[in-house]
Amino acid sequence: MTAFGCVLKELRQQKRLSQMSLALEAEVSSRHISFMENGRSKPSRDMVLHLSNILDVSSRDANLLLSSAGFTQEYSESELSDEKLKDVRSALSYMMDAHDPYPAIVVDREWNLLMANRTYMMLTNYFLQQGASFPDTTNVMDVFFHPDGYRLFVKNWEDVAIFLLRRIYREHLASLQRDMPNSLLDRILMMPGIPKDWKVRPLEFAALPMVKVEIEINSLQLALFSTISTFGTALDVTLQDLRVEHYFPGDEHSKAFFTKLASEYQ
Repeated sequence: MTAFGCVLKELRQQKRLSQMSLALEAEVSSRHISFMENGRSKPSRDMVLHLSNILDVSSRDANLLLSSAGFTQEYSESELSDEKLKDVRSALSYMMDAHDPYPAIVVDREWNLLMANRTYMMLTNYFLQQGASFPDTTNVMDVFFHPDGYRLFVKNWEDVAIFLLRRIYREHLASLQRDMPNSLLDRILMMPGIPKDWKVRPLEFAALPMVKVEIEINSLQLALFSTISTFGTALDVTLQDLRVEHYFPGDEHSKAFFTKLASEYQ
């Protein structure tokens, strides 16, 4: 089996499609799909792109399919700081600013912090003033799981930690890199105090519509939940990997806290 055949088979199986089902969707014979997977037939560039569209894969995986078949990549992968993404940065900045007085961040596929709004930075400074000692990293997962990071103030830390660990685990399993080491998960599991039963423990908020993060700082009690947005029409790999996370107050007391925090830093 060729490199292309291996990648095509993995993507097809991820979508739970048989060779016959994929053939019907792509309007080719199942024999042609079989021959492409076992290496007896070499696809054209147009066929690779056609199959990518039928399988509805990410731009990153479409590039991988093309590369494995010996073709140049179709989709660019830019740095967010590139000049051609100037309008995107402006849009992201607008989204960040518009969400004040509540926190908002932009992260990449590995959860590295790329952008943050004023309230997020103020909240981070507030945690530092209350005794947090964040690790020297821009990875938000590393900061959350570190013993001296957000863990100090999250009342339901174990439940939230288990939820996030499962998300990191599932996202890796769903990727074409699932046979490679999950470096982020492995790094987190090396930290002290990580629940050993994170894969199987029932979660208290499993029946709730969303995960609430309960923060406790001395006598201060806060509740937060978040939404994650992505670029639905992105053709650049970097843009397709971006996540915009908006945090919202979970009760009136938390709403009042953020309003007061913003006014103090005017």
